[in-house]
Amino acid sequence: MTSVRSPADSPSRHITVVDVYDLAASIGKDFERIIEQFGHDSVIAALETLESLANHNEKENEEILMLKKAVERLENDKQVKQQDRIKFEMELEAVEENYRKEIDDLWSTVKNLQLENKHLSLVSGDAPSTPTSSGCECISSNLQLFL
Repeated sequence: MTSVRSPADSPSRHITVVDVYDLAASIGKDFERIIEQFGHDSVIAALETLESLANHNEKENEEILMLKKAVERLENDKQVKQQDRIKFEMELEAVEENYRKEIDDLWSTVKNLQLENKHLSLVSGDAPSTPTSSGCECISSNLQLFL
């Protein structure tokens, strides 16, 4: 069974231009025989193609590294925004709860004042006048609308 290697696993994927020149220098005598067999122009064209591919490979590797850093930065930004959103929602809930408590307290105060007003009216022997009664009803209906 033959193992299949992906292009990303290939050793040539990591070859640099300097590696190409080093390889060419170390196998110079072998190249002389290849030049005799295939011709000077063919060998030069093959080496130029190899150099071009190595340059392209280096650029791609740099771009991959840059993109990985960008992805990491974006993921960090996303986490920070998520944490900020959660913090904002918690603060908003606290403010809303505080307003609800204040409204309940104010509503309780209004009811107590209405009861006290009614009690004082009964004690003083005066019947509540129509404007005062309608004023209390108006305040009550406005509070109900606010809630």
